Amino acid sequence: MKTVACYKWILDEKCMSVNSQTGSIDIREPVYEISPYDRNAIEAAVQCAEKTNGLCVTLSAGTDILQKSRKDVLSCGPKEGFAVIDPIMDQADCMVAANVVAAAVNKIGGVDLVICSEAASDTLAQQMAPRLGKQLGWPVVTYVSDIEIGDGRILVSRENETNVEKVEVPLPAVISVIGDCNIPRMPKLKDVMNAGKKPFTEWKAADLRLSEKELSAGIRTLSVTGNSTARKKIVIDGGGMEASMQKLLKCMIDEGVVS
Repeated sequence: MKTVACYKWILDEKCMSVNSQTGSIDIREPVYEISPYDRNAIEAAVQCAEKTNGLCVTLSAGTDILQKSRKDVLSCGPKEGFAVIDPIMDQADCMVAANVVAAAVNKIGGVDLVICSEAASDTLAQQMAPRLGKQLGWPVVTYVSDIEIGDGRILVSRENETNVEKVEVPLPAVISVIGDCNIPRMPKLKDVMNAGKKPFTEWKAADLRLSEKELSAGIRTLSVTGNSTARKKIVIDGGGMEASMQKLLKCMIDEGVVS
């Protein structure tokens, strides 16, 4: 069984801050990491490979900075990595990203299961798994918390707000897993050292033979701003509970919070 774990290489939020005056996002000494939710997808794929004595590989798409993800992602357990590295990914929307990843899955060949996370932690778009399934023509199950592998099929537990569904789908298939599905393993020093020896194949968008339309984003990001909260720093103290509540209510009325 061949399982593909999709991941995204994103800016670590710890190196970002919001300028309270302009709302702009300031980045100091950019540091990149695997999207935290995607670590659950990678771990789920590795576990599937271990249960079936199969092969787990990783797949991502991005710009040149993605090359630096090699050792980090392969130290988590996968045997091989694939990446589509192209400047066009700098302006790619969810549709283009799904087109590229789906074409890469077909180029890898012989894939039985594609595992995504519920969302990338930088955009939280939650679109990759459904779009991949549409492009590949495979069944899709989202919000998966548990995976049981059978003969040519998988039985998964799918969590929603009120209950847990048991869903059986034939392979090949696409699923997205939630953060509670597992605890990603921490790579050991030996894993990190061996990661550099594992195969890591890089492709350009042109290698996937996609049309110009399939690589043209329908959505263009014009700017990104952050939200910041300016606290009023109003202190209500003394005078007993009733007096304090009256002062609090007056402040809330003055601020327009209540009327």
